[in-house]
Amino acid sequence: MGANVEEATGADTPKDRVSKWAIARKEAREARYWIRVICAASVDSAEGRALEQESTELVNILSTLINKGKASLGSK
Repeated sequence: MGANVEEATGADTPKDRVSKWAIARKEAREARYWIRVICAASVDSAEGRALEQESTELVNILSTLINKGKASLGSK
């Protein structure tokens, strides 16, 4: 996820940047899924809930970046 965000920072075009953010969001969603699986398979913990919340926040941040990036592409 972090590598894709870093790649987006150095993207050659706005369209490429949005694409890399979208890949990072997919990775964040996958991470959240695995956190849920691990928490369900073991004792629920505050740390697991905190990680799930953090992954949700990352998905939301990336979604906002993608939406704003797409909006700016449409206005050009």
